[in-house]
Amino acid sequence: MLTFSNALAHEPEPGTQTLVDTITDPNGRLNAKYEPSYTLYCSAVLITPNTWLTAKHCAGNEKKTGYIGAVYPGQSGMSTPFGMMNISTYIPDPGVDIAIIKGEDKDKSHAYKYYIKGYKTAIVAYDKETLKKLIGTKIYSYGYPGDKGGTKQYKSEGVITKVNPITKELSTSMPASPGQSGSGVFLEGGKFLGILYGNENRTTYKSAKIQPIDTRLKKWIDDNKS
Repeated sequence: MLTFSNALAHEPEPGTQTLVDTITDPNGRLNAKYEPSYTLYCSAVLITPNTWLTAKHCAGNEKKTGYIGAVYPGQSGMSTPFGMMNISTYIPDPGVDIAIIKGEDKDKSHAYKYYIKGYKTAIVAYDKETLKKLIGTKIYSYGYPGDKGGTKQYKSEGVITKVNPITKELSTSMPASPGQSGSGVFLEGGKFLGILYGNENRTTYKSAKIQPIDTRLKKWIDDNKS
């Protein structure tokens, strides 16, 4: 009993998840449901109107061209207010659980072309020392948690609790479930931090694991975005 009480005392309180009105929240359209197939879905975050980031385990370890599913920005239930874009290029990172998904103008619906025009996310690189200083910092992410049905977008919030000294992966108090993989994670002020790629078990909830962007990943993204 004493050991259990100590474990609870050291475990971070779970963060929150709030249903998003993707029409009124300006971040709603910058985050998407990504369906690489009719039987699987993940989340994704916009980098440019042609380029999104997601988790590599959503569509595999091999580079692909052709039809690799579609993204639906700001999807809410059955509504896709900002249209959709078919994915015609899939580029997985060789080292970590991140992938680039891209389309061209011909892959976009009319609504997508109209509503997603001109948006972009600034890519920032973080080194290990900078990440250590971020422990305790508030973060947020928009995605599609499967334990809430997987069709509506939720904003998840929490704090960074730990940095892996070897991989630089981040542990957090932000709730996460399958379906949120590929979500973009941001610092409280809006600076892009990295990709939610999985979760870890707490005593009473599952919390997000994050792959932050480092110098190598920033160059890889910059070299492959369009």
